[in-house]
Formats: sequence, C-alpha cells, structure tokens
Amino acid sequence: MLFNSYVFIFCFLPLTLIIFFGLTRFGLIKAAKVWLTASSFAFYGYWNVAYLPLLIISILWNYKMGQSIAEAKPESKQANILLWVGVAVNLAIISYYKYANFFLDSVNSVVST
Repeated sequence: MLFNSYVFIFCFLPLTLIIFFGLTRFGLIKAAKVWLTASSFAFYGYWNVAYLPLLIISILWNYKMGQSIAEAKPESKQANILLWVGVAVNLAIISYYKYANFFLDSVNSVVST
C-alpha cells in the first residue's frame, strides 16, 4: 500500500484517523497512542512483513539510546559518544540495506563468480 493508493487514501487513513481521534475524544490517550503505533506497524507490514522486526529493533535501539543520552550528564563526553554511536548504527543499517547488493555485484563481477 502506497501513500497515494486508493486503499490508503479512502480506507486506511480515514479509518485510522477516525479511531485515533475517537479515542482521544473520550480521553483514552494511551489507547490512541497504541492504536496509532499498531496502525503504523500494519501499514509498514503491509508492504513487506519480513522487515517489520528490523523496524521494531531499530525503534527499540533508538529509544534505548535516547534514554541513555538523557541519563548522561548534559554536555558530557559520554552523551556525545552515545549520540554518535546511535547515529552510526542507524547509518550502518541504512547503508547495508541500500548498498550491500551493489558491493556484492561489484565483487562478483571482479572475481567472476
């Protein structure tokens, strides 16, 4: 499902928004957040469910890094290192999924496998 598909525009988005704002109207803020999170995972999983664990692990990693940075002393070297480690891990994941096949194809063409 793409953002510009009819299924998204006329079914998924209205249903998600109606339920989200309905829950918030009745003061069920936590339930609304859970609904929005579940809807986001459903939208992402609709594209390719195999990558859903990767998304969840990435979210948990970033949450933990944010907590660790918040617990460190402000402007400390530890907070700076944690920030750079968090960014580096995210860039490594993106780089792997974007460029792994490119490098493998290049190596295969050089060694003729």
